[in-house]
Amino acid sequence: MNFSAASFISKKTLLAVSLFLAGTFALSADPIRYSGSDFLVGETEKALNAAIEKATGEAPESKLRGSISAEKELRVDKAEFALLMLPGGGKNIEEVKNGTWRVFPLAYQVAYVAVASANPLNEITFEQLASIFGNFAKKSAKSWEELGAAEFSPALTPCTGDLSRTNAVTYFQRKVLPNFALRSAVRGLASDENAFKEIINNPGTIAIVGKQIPAGVPIKTLAVADNHENPNATAYSPIFTNVYNNDYPLAIPLYIVYPVKNRQMLKPVLSYLYSQEMANKLAEAGFLPLEPKLREQFQKGIDNIK
Repeated sequence: MNFSAASFISKKTLLAVSLFLAGTFALSADPIRYSGSDFLVGETEKALNAAIEKATGEAPESKLRGSISAEKELRVDKAEFALLMLPGGGKNIEEVKNGTWRVFPLAYQVAYVAVASANPLNEITFEQLASIFGNFAKKSAKSWEELGAAEFSPALTPCTGDLSRTNAVTYFQRKVLPNFALRSAVRGLASDENAFKEIINNPGTIAIVGKQIPAGVPIKTLAVADNHENPNATAYSPIFTNVYNNDYPLAIPLYIVYPVKNRQMLKPVLSYLYSQEMANKLAEAGFLPLEPKLREQFQKGIDNIK
């Protein structure tokens, strides 16, 4: 991680940063503007806006209308930073490639494959998932025996959790079912909680959800292998390390993206984004936030901004 020093700092920015570090308010002429994912609308946006106003003395202007829109606004200088869902990590964005923009991970939305704890399977492949959930897939699995669980007799019942709270189910479809839609037999439930109840009541249920499994319930998540192109792909479980290292194939990262020229101005913003309070708000909004030790490392980098 490299938060390099700015070559030019405006008087307004110097005042904002120095007073923030001193624990007082800064009086700035213009508000900080930011754009980003619409999944941050609500309590997450309110908390971030309050923190920015406390640090700068000016309420920010926030436009959370989606990552595509936010990237465009950042490019035409209508935002000082953006919070973007970038499955590819921004590798194809020209400003990222040439070093004009900085990109740092903040949290993740994860599509979990949840089944009953009694289910003998511990891992599953994209091809198997397509056979369960995909309409007109090459194969159509109708029983757990066809998936390698010969002794597991409950009826195979696919369902999905909340389609609106996170992008998990939509991302699952795009990655696992790129050429076809969900089968008509796939039940769309109103919430992830309802999906968990369905698994408990019917152990043959397999659900795609965007929420971590609650503690103390007889449910587990399966490791997933993306074998669409590599038949021998390794299956990875959705633990944080695998998500962070881009090994678990059904996770979408949320990044903070900003022009290098704005790094001094954004120091208080960055500090709050990697705080425990923000991590809690992100978790409440359906994200998997960075682990504390990793956030501490990012905080040290922020402290070294000059």
